[in-house]
Amino acid sequence: IHNQYSFDYFTIKNMRYLFLICFSYYSFSISYAQKYNFQCYSIEEGLPRSSVYDIYEDTNGFLWIGTEEGGLSVFNGVNFHNYNTEDGLLSNTIRCIYEDSKNFFWIGTDKGISFYDGKKFTNYTEKNGLPKVHIRSIQEDKEGNLFFATLGNGLYKLKNHITDASNCFDVINTDDGLVNDRIRSLLLDSRGALWVGTDGGISKINGKLIQNYTKEDGLPSNQILSMFE
Repeated sequence: IHNQYSFDYFTIKNMRYLFLICFSYYSFSISYAQKYNFQCYSIEEGLPRSSVYDIYEDTNGFLWIGTEEGGLSVFNGVNFHNYNTEDGLLSNTIRCIYEDSKNFFWIGTDKGISFYDGKKFTNYTEKNGLPKVHIRSIQEDKEGNLFFATLGNGLYKLKNHITDASNCFDVINTDDGLVNDRIRSLLLDSRGALWVGTDGGISKINGKLIQNYTKEDGLPSNQILSMFE
């Protein structure tokens, strides 16, 4: 009986030590895994301005960075290549960046839209039917239509890429059933519906049908800054 007791006692004691060792290792692993290394990039590293509005990763893994009054910067992992109005950009204040299904880039500014085909910039302004407004978000649907969210003038849908045309856009606003014309975010869901986040709630556009959701439907706020599926 004594030997059996001694064996059980020391086994339990050793298991306790083993548990403590494993727990200590586990705790160390967690604390070690939670250490992050950050590398900061600013003007000294090549950015045109330190104030950044948008960061977009393209299909090649390059980062497109929209700045406040500093233009557009493209980071390839080593160097920054900077573009501004002298290179053809419509404005040096970049609010959003989007790569379409043809790998062309659309840049939303505080004065309208710049289109980049890899060689040069083409601008869409009032002469194309786009007022001088802030473009806050860009989204392409499954049919290849491009939508541009404006802060105050509703949603603009690009009809064609002809920049010398006087009316390149269709407009969707509160007159068409949109919940609010001040749009801050766009999201295309997995079923092809376009969600429009505004200062007055959310509009869901599915074909010609528009459904609106506000605080009365359970939203915590009517101002929608971002959406994610």
